[in-house]
Amino acid sequence: MPLRDGTRLSYRINGFQAFAITSVLVVAGVASGVLRLSAIYDGCVGLAVAAAILSFVLALLLYARSLCVPESALAPGGNSGNPVYDFFIGHELNPRIGSFDLKYFCELRPGLIGWEAVLTTMDIVNDGFGFMLAFGDLAWVPFTYSLQAHFLVGHPQELALATAAGIILLNALGYFIFRSANSQKNTFRRNPNDPKVAALETIPTATGRQLLVSGWWGLVRHPNYLGDLIMALAWSLPCGLAHVLPYFYVIYFTVLLIHREARDEHQCRRKYGSAWNEYCKRVPYRIFPYVY
Repeated sequence: MPLRDGTRLSYRINGFQAFAITSVLVVAGVASGVLRLSAIYDGCVGLAVAAAILSFVLALLLYARSLCVPESALAPGGNSGNPVYDFFIGHELNPRIGSFDLKYFCELRPGLIGWEAVLTTMDIVNDGFGFMLAFGDLAWVPFTYSLQAHFLVGHPQELALATAAGIILLNALGYFIFRSANSQKNTFRRNPNDPKVAALETIPTATGRQLLVSGWWGLVRHPNYLGDLIMALAWSLPCGLAHVLPYFYVIYFTVLLIHREARDEHQCRRKYGSAWNEYCKRVPYRIFPYVY
């Protein structure tokens, strides 16, 4: 997306290669006896504390650095004048050391290595890189989003074949919705005349852009969030229903996305005005069809 000064940043899209290399190194380490995967489980608490401390130190350095950058480099929402708030939400939008993008790396390597469609999301486009994202990327996501695996080590579950197949299909459905919705939006942003999206109905805005009002974006206002939450539920279901801990992920994620959706609604209403109000009338449900 273009920055406030009209320029665009270049990004290295190499998540799949990084994942493949990491996987090969892990397999080689385990096979040679150099690496014990059980060490991650045994040292989970210590690793989580270390990650939280690292996040705080990184956020301090990021805020100190942001005081020396030009106004155009600051995040739209992280330039409030309140140092505590700006430290938390992120003062600088895209802090880089040379071509190395700190926010992009932390977003897509420690916890979400396969999520390359992140470049048009709120995290990259609007949110600065401060304590909120640093802690989320380095501590919260890696350690809370993996609670199901941690739980299953001490509480193994036996799943019937039909149950396992149902959970896999549910996860696949969530992924399909998430990926299809994001792809539809990204394709439309790049080229509204692309045959894949040219037939979709739109609403014109005062900014000259168009709002999709059919396809996935005519079902609910945030179909990508719907797919995300379906996947989150599928990741938790293998743990059974006897304990709430494995469902912390999906419960927290629901709260997070509802809050994010509210922030997104505020920004869209301010940006698109009456066109957004018209869109909301046409698409009344925010995330869950016929529910919310």
